[in-house]
Amino acid sequence: MVVVVLLTGALMPPTAGANTRLRIASHADSTGPIVVDGAGNGYVAWASSVGNTNGDPLYFCKIPKGGKCTQPLLLPIPKGATWDSYEVNQPFPVLGGKAGVVSVVGPSYDLSDVVVWTSHNKGTSFGEPQVITSSMYDGTGTGDVLRSPDADPPYYPDYFSIASSNPGLFYTFTGIGAIGALDPPAGFQQNTSAVPGTPTDATVGYGKTVNPGDNQSTQTIEAFSTDADKPQLDYFWAPIPGVSGSPGSLEHGPTNVGVGINPRLAGGPDGLFLLSEDYVANPDNDSKPLHLDVRKWNPKTHTFGTPTLVVKVPNDINVTNEGGFTEDDSSGVLTVAWPKETTAGGYEMDIWTSADKGKTFSGPDSLASISYAYEGPARLASVGGDGFVTWQDSRGLELVDLAHL
Repeated sequence: MVVVVLLTGALMPPTAGANTRLRIASHADSTGPIVVDGAGNGYVAWASSVGNTNGDPLYFCKIPKGGKCTQPLLLPIPKGATWDSYEVNQPFPVLGGKAGVVSVVGPSYDLSDVVVWTSHNKGTSFGEPQVITSSMYDGTGTGDVLRSPDADPPYYPDYFSIASSNPGLFYTFTGIGAIGALDPPAGFQQNTSAVPGTPTDATVGYGKTVNPGDNQSTQTIEAFSTDADKPQLDYFWAPIPGVSGSPGSLEHGPTNVGVGINPRLAGGPDGLFLLSEDYVANPDNDSKPLHLDVRKWNPKTHTFGTPTLVVKVPNDINVTNEGGFTEDDSSGVLTVAWPKETTAGGYEMDIWTSADKGKTFSGPDSLASISYAYEGPARLASVGGDGFVTWQDSRGLELVDLAHL
């Protein structure tokens, strides 16, 4: 995530050129989802285009606070296996469960299963992959993988919520030490027959938690957009992770937010927020810019509120260059990172921040230049103002460390 640091009670924007772009990998075949722990360490995973004759190998790296990726780790596979045995195109690092546990979760659309690598030593090493064949995953274009907050101690089962562009929100049981021991709960039933167009993008987040503790339940929300002439921005929600769609009466939606694209959800101490590019006129009217808007989830009405404008984005091919969005897990500061064209005709990654729960945003502040062949979304994470943003372009998988701000 983009780091926003509070100094002497005020947000201090980064100065132009103050951020050093650090390359994680020169040959990446995917974006680099990243998460940050309470100490400010980053955890990133990606697919590589090197040595991919029999499938893209997957890599992981733990990045120290204020540092860079110096020891990328090739994830292990059994002797005699190839990466085509798994066909994971986009891995996701996930924290949670027992202390020191780090997971790399890889949904496989081609094989309709989920592959999980587990580390019990904070990401120093990983065991061989465990394949969950009854994962109920059958999606495409995975946008997010999150660990359910409703694991019951001392067993720590991990329900990974997977948002894919079918759309389909699915849950996979991966209990520590008992991978696949239980049948996974059902996901959203994907009842999108009344929605114009085909879903093309999806994101998942968690809303209000009820009865905190062993018996807690947390609202689960999945937002998605479609490829209709007037792209629809819709969402599902369910009151309890792991049982949505089973029975179906617990699943609500799809509910329309408006005409828009590129949704991203971010949650944290100040609630759940939706970022999207909204059309304010006919999408074919290139003279009318899109509005990059943020809306706050209302856990009582189960709706997203009035949009706050972050910035206006030109309505051209650049709208497909999706950025990223995050909420600081400690301070609640919201950060938007989005690619923008410069006055000189190049591209850069800009950020906007909000310290008042999305009511107003400051910025833009330039992070770093972007090369051609940019692939979104940008991936962000931060805790207590320490964090990172990653993106993929022609130079590889890029990283900007913001902990020094």
